[in-house]
Amino acid sequence: MPMYEIRRINPRTEPRLVDEFQTKQRRCYERYEVQNAVNQVAIPRKAILDGTVHFIVAVAPSGELVGGTRIHVRRPDSPLPMERALLHDDRLRAALDRLQPQGVAEYAGLWALPSVRGVGLSGVLSCLAVAITPSLGVKHGCGFTHHHLLFWTPLGFRLDEKLGFFAYPDERYQSYVLWVDPKDLRGADPAYIKVVHDMRTAQGRRILWSPQNESITQQIHIEDAVALSAVALPGQP
Repeated sequence: MPMYEIRRINPRTEPRLVDEFQTKQRRCYERYEVQNAVNQVAIPRKAILDGTVHFIVAVAPSGELVGGTRIHVRRPDSPLPMERALLHDDRLRAALDRLQPQGVAEYAGLWALPSVRGVGLSGVLSCLAVAITPSLGVKHGCGFTHHHLLFWTPLGFRLDEKLGFFAYPDERYQSYVLWVDPKDLRGADPAYIKVVHDMRTAQGRRILWSPQNESITQQIHIEDAVALSAVALPGQP
């Protein structure tokens, strides 16, 4: 059974991987004919390089990307993907504005190749995204999804019932906003808390994933002896 590396892309030194991420994500979304979501795939280069957007990927032994997700940090000049999708929703904007002083980020752009779908990769990618979020100066994490609502529950995400559902990406779907505190993970499953903590304290060691076990704690392996190359935040040496 192959071992896949779960890691963060450095967009300054690995622009090819950023391009591969976006190309494969677009193809994945096009496969399900969700045109509004497809239109949200392309990310401006400036947002990638200035640290507004962060990419988490799963890398096969061949070096091919087989899945990924993004973290979008909200800034005054950089609205979240959900804000761009729901451009005229004042209630959502007001909720985000209230939390902005403490830092807000959205987890978006989750995708996986058919060969690794349904074996736990999405949860593993999301664990690493949540694990690094506090280091980005963010206290409030959020997601916007029309399916797999129960997928987010083990990580402690809570459905925003006050906002209700949105007909997005089109009338066929009911999408919801979900919230999480990425630091304390209140309400999260103990197994997921352990995985997030282990990833957060990996300190440069390689994080490997194998889908052969059902438990997420058994799927994750953190190497002791082999260190990753340093992955600096954009704008840092």
